Amino acid sequence: MTHALRSRLFSALTLVLCCSCASSTHKGWESYGNGDHQAALAQWLPDAYAGSAQAQFLVGLAYDTGDGVGVDEPQALLWYRLAAEQGNPAAQTNLGLMHFLGRGTQKSDSEAARWYALAADQGFAAAQSNLGVLYLLGLGVEPDGPRARLLLRRAAEQSNLKAQRTLATIYYAGIGVEPDREQAAQWFLRATGRTPRHERLSQAAYDSCLELVDRTLADARR
Repeated sequence: MTHALRSRLFSALTLVLCCSCASSTHKGWESYGNGDHQAALAQWLPDAYAGSAQAQFLVGLAYDTGDGVGVDEPQALLWYRLAAEQGNPAAQTNLGLMHFLGRGTQKSDSEAARWYALAADQGFAAAQSNLGVLYLLGLGVEPDGPRARLLLRRAAEQSNLKAQRTLATIYYAGIGVEPDREQAAQWFLRATGRTPRHERLSQAAYDSCLELVDRTLADARR
């Protein structure tokens, strides 16, 4: 696999930037939506200290992204871990990504895979997509192309754009499978919202999509 292609697959790893909003964090989301990130953080912190996994995730995200406070990777890691240990899949996913990137902690692909797996088992699309990439590349887990494609497909069926684009890359470049340009075209169009799921492409749409795939993914073969 080329360096350019591996880099493209790394870029498919997803940071979760939001989660469902419970009543205890709703006021903070209102402040956040109004651009007052510091007020949002101040409203989430009491709930986070009281043990709300969702609020802990949001505080971790604030420290991760620097919204309302300076970026503080160890603090982000701490709050993500508190939420992740309560089973919050968004926190588990972001904690896995921090381990994968070595942000706020020692880099560990296996620890990343462990946290992704916990969230993926709950059906969380971003975690399924990230774990699929690790299985595809054999990072922290034994390489397993069929499992990688299964996880990516599960995420893609939940409209996860990065999973859809990764599947397009897999079928276009023939990563662990025979190259299949029609499959690549289908997933590429799904990612751009240009065709309903399971609809077979007309020849004109197929030809048009292949031109887009060629332009977008050509460096995958360099």
